[in-house]
Amino acid sequence: MKTSLCWVALILCILHCVRLSAAQDLLPNCSYPAVYAFGDGLTDVGNAIAAFPEKFAHAELDPNGIEFPMHPADRFCDGKLLVDFLAFGVRRRPIYPVLRGTSPDFRYGTNFAAVGGSARNVTLYSKASGPYYTPFSLDVQLQWFERYKIRLWFYEYMNPGIVVQPLPTLNSINQSLFLVYAGYQDYFYSLYDKTLTPRQALNIVEEVVESIGTLIEGMLKVSVYYPPGSPSYVMPAAKDILVLGLPPLGCIPAMLTIYQTPGAKYNSHGCLSDLNKITTKHNRLLGEKVIALREKYPDTLRLLYGDIHGVYTDILKNPEAYSKLFLISHPP
Repeated sequence: MKTSLCWVALILCILHCVRLSAAQDLLPNCSYPAVYAFGDGLTDVGNAIAAFPEKFAHAELDPNGIEFPMHPADRFCDGKLLVDFLAFGVRRRPIYPVLRGTSPDFRYGTNFAAVGGSARNVTLYSKASGPYYTPFSLDVQLQWFERYKIRLWFYEYMNPGIVVQPLPTLNSINQSLFLVYAGYQDYFYSLYDKTLTPRQALNIVEEVVESIGTLIEGMLKVSVYYPPGSPSYVMPAAKDILVLGLPPLGCIPAMLTIYQTPGAKYNSHGCLSDLNKITTKHNRLLGEKVIALREKYPDTLRLLYGDIHGVYTDILKNPEAYSKLFLISHPP
């Protein structure tokens, strides 16, 4: 995981994108009733360990959770993930994993992301059953989302008042904020266990970005539900979507350790140039995809792009600019 300083800086990028103001209790530019998240281990808050408790039992070991909430919290992080900052910024409350079976509060959104979940359809993986993979790729997460809407309809219209579990209203879907932070799994773990070389990873970028685009278009789809014995119902679709680029792979400590060789090329910040080419290409194509989707859906979509790569790189270039921020987040 990145240091706390990096995560604080990264969230500044997200806050800028959605125009949040942490000093205000009511946020006029961010009046979202709920937050929904899709992605991989950078966003999962408990789906993977709920599905495979033995496989991901190490999520319950230190140092995970030592900064927040002071005990392991089903995240592969010593504190909050970026999605936690976003959820607390929007609703001042966390969002729970869709697979959580005990005491979930889904009133303020749901997290569909899963550790090991790739952007590409999981059947494309030759080692999808390995230690770093789960079958919860973006296409599966989209299916969860569609099923989630059907269950909301059922509880709201078929059995009102019977279910005591706190749930959002179905009509709040198209007023909510959707976070898509995906693609890291496809590159990082394929490079980590060396099922792909850096050159091969560079060649799958188009496919990864296309899968993210397919997810976004699936979230925008207005579907008609035909419940047995009841009138048809037009299911609401997502409207406000925040899609994030990826941090530079060549600057990640694990990659620097695995791929350090006498012939390796480094940039001026000590990052591996060949690996950085992967995320540079990914973010460029993702930005182009965002523009294309905005043009394709001008009346039904508000699509924001969060430049994680740019903020991460700026920290490396100008660390002194973030020193005061670090002192604020880590007082003596």
